[in-house]
Amino acid sequence: MSNTWFPLIMFAACAILCATAIPATRTRTPRHPLVVHPSRAATSWFAAATVAYAVATALLFTAVPAAVIYGLGIVGLVTAATGAAAAGYTVGQRR
Repeated sequence: MSNTWFPLIMFAACAILCATAIPATRTRTPRHPLVVHPSRAATSWFAAATVAYAVATALLFTAVPAAVIYGLGIVGLVTAATGAAAAGYTVGQRR
């Protein structure tokens, strides 16, 4: 890939966002933008999303085809969205 700055920043930021959501799913009163209610299922989904984003970030520095890297990014997006849904987040909700 010729320009890796944008994917690098996006994948790293998403990995950090999902990684910080993992402990929030275990607390009684979560204070995280993706977590409304504690959920054990959400912990697993956010962990999977973190791994997918972290691997995609690392693969940006290798000669792996772009389709594989962006595919991992999409896997991270889907698993993060599933984790957010498992933690009780809905679009347009007010706290």
